[in-house]
Amino acid sequence: MSELKKAIASGNKDQVTDAARALVRSNPEGAYEELAPLLTDRKFAAAVLYALFYPKPKKIDPRFFRAAMRWVPGERDEPSFEALFKANLHRPEVKAILVEVVDKLAVEKKEPTTGYFYMMLRAHPVPGTAPGLLTIAQRAAKKGDWRFTAPLAAIIELDDPSALPGLRELGAALAGKTRTGVQVAIAALEAKHPEAKQPSAKSGASKGAPASGKGRSAARKAPGSLAAGLVAAGLSAERAASIVAAARPRIDFAVKATRKPVLGETRFGGEPDLPAKHAWPQAGAGVPLAFIAQLSLAELSPHDVAGLLPKTGMLYFFARGDRSTPARSSRPPRARAPRALSPAAHHHR
Repeated sequence: MSELKKAIASGNKDQVTDAARALVRSNPEGAYEELAPLLTDRKFAAAVLYALFYPKPKKIDPRFFRAAMRWVPGERDEPSFEALFKANLHRPEVKAILVEVVDKLAVEKKEPTTGYFYMMLRAHPVPGTAPGLLTIAQRAAKKGDWRFTAPLAAIIELDDPSALPGLRELGAALAGKTRTGVQVAIAALEAKHPEAKQPSAKSGASKGAPASGKGRSAARKAPGSLAAGLVAAGLSAERAASIVAAARPRIDFAVKATRKPVLGETRFGGEPDLPAKHAWPQAGAGVPLAFIAQLSLAELSPHDVAGLLPKTGMLYFFARGDRSTPARSSRPPRARAPRALSPAAHHHR
């Protein structure tokens, strides 16, 4: 009885690994015929794959790699094929098989249950895998977890500008964080391939006009610009995606002095345009608050790209002074000289 058969009979996985390793070294041409049946057995497949991986034999029959495809996508308790493939990615036949693996996952609507497969593709990008990865990401978009972001990250590392049309189409069909993730991938590829950047549509709005309509459309593209800058600065795609997801639009103001405030305008300082029956705001013990600013929501509305504010009304800002200073009067604090505030272009922060 051969050493391999003895090891199998014993049921000891370590002995099977040692016997398989010795067989591959002594008879690399005929080892496949004896070991292939074990690659279909969950119990011994991991032992054979480990024997092929460590220490790496000088020669491995290419049929081993194709047989290892059985364990794709790889459940948590199933034999891992990534180490074997990763150690042999310099071989053209292994790269070709990995393209088949990705295409198989895409066609059969499967996906790896762990992220190690994508980590391998990110560390060692394989040309030709972009279409399959894009299909997998599109299918996983509803989940929005690592099953969606991991193939996107692999596409970025693949550095293939031919993936941009598919990414743009995918991004147009999504919303929220998943759309942001696609925008990050697009921005990363466009930063590396400026020639493949999609030209922006010309806007008919005049320079300096308030943001509305087309202006809001342009604002929705802002996360992509932010992502491009973050990736260009050296941040990873995942880190850029998390920052972009947390970014919120802001509205800047241009300040100018005014002697005759207009009723109901946005301004800083001066006197507030409180409704007739609205008392001056006070803190505890009847201490009047100091007026800071009032913001006209009608003026802000054209710049509210996120649509978070009401369209009409007024926002008033009051503040209490130094608590260590006792209030000597129940009258409102003396107002500062008024300054008009004009809403300017919105930005992301």
